[in-house]
Amino acid sequence: MRVTLVRGPTPEGKTWTQSYDLLDLTGASVSNVLQYISRHIDGGVAYYLSCRRGLCAACVVRLEGRNEKACVVLAYDGIVIEPTQERLMIKDSVVHLGMPRESEYDTFGAAFRVGAGPGDD
Repeated sequence: MRVTLVRGPTPEGKTWTQSYDLLDLTGASVSNVLQYISRHIDGGVAYYLSCRRGLCAACVVRLEGRNEKACVVLAYDGIVIEPTQERLMIKDSVVHLGMPRESEYDTFGAAFRVGAGPGDD
């Protein structure tokens, strides 16, 4: 099974893709696949893992142009996993889930500045 992740952002706000050739994980959810990659291949992969039942929607990723709950959608060969919105990307498929204040959002670098707040300019 081949899985491609949209990774990033770099300090300049750029993204890149990284592909992984995995064992046959038929029947595994997208969350299970991300967890497998993180635990066995690349510990630097960032992803949300919360309720695992499709109730909280914290794990939402973009698959084939649609936002889907990673914990309930089955992975398949050739899947491309993207963040729901690149402009809110914190790292890999992890995006800012709240409504960032304008002062927290770097529109030039297209990256969310973690820890930004009043007085952190």
